[in-house]
Amino acid sequence: MYLSDRDISWALDHGLKVEPLLTPIQPASIDVRLGHHVIHLSGGLVDRHKGIIPHEVAEPITKALVLPPGKFVLVALLERIVIPDSLVGVLVGKSSWARLGLQVESAGYIDPGYEGNPTLELKNLGPYMVRLWPEEPIAQLRLAELSCHPARRYGDPDLNSHYQGAELPQLAAPEFPAQAPPVPAEQPATPPSSR
Repeated sequence: MYLSDRDISWALDHGLKVEPLLTPIQPASIDVRLGHHVIHLSGGLVDRHKGIIPHEVAEPITKALVLPPGKFVLVALLERIVIPDSLVGVLVGKSSWARLGLQVESAGYIDPGYEGNPTLELKNLGPYMVRLWPEEPIAQLRLAELSCHPARRYGDPDLNSHYQGAELPQLAAPEFPAQAPPVPAEQPATPPSSR
């Protein structure tokens, strides 16, 4: 069940942090804003199992961020968010942007124990050039109460939490499993049939 504005206000006094907070709080969410840095992805091979991740870096957004149709970028929120053990957060796009073709993805939940400026994935699916300004509302943070406190919080050493404490937009982290995925053996060439 998502928290209402009353419950969100209570949570902000009891462990939830969204700083700087944009007010007023919406009926069942908090508006969050575009930060001041972006990662433009340039392409290339990605293989998280072998640690092959592009080396793009976060660049300041000097004036506005212009996304042509089809463009995909990573941005961080202006807000630093701290999720207490009793809650889970969900970042979703704003309908006003969605109706212009801007897809805002947050790659899932914000787990209990997370602290940092979450990264958003933005893609322009529409036919228009879209201009975004730092500090304008870009998404909504919804919050839900957990049935009980989790056994482990985000950031626990056993969980390999990649993005704890991030302030700038983050690329996908390398994934080094305990055992690398199996590589299929090359099959010997089959001789042609003698029929």
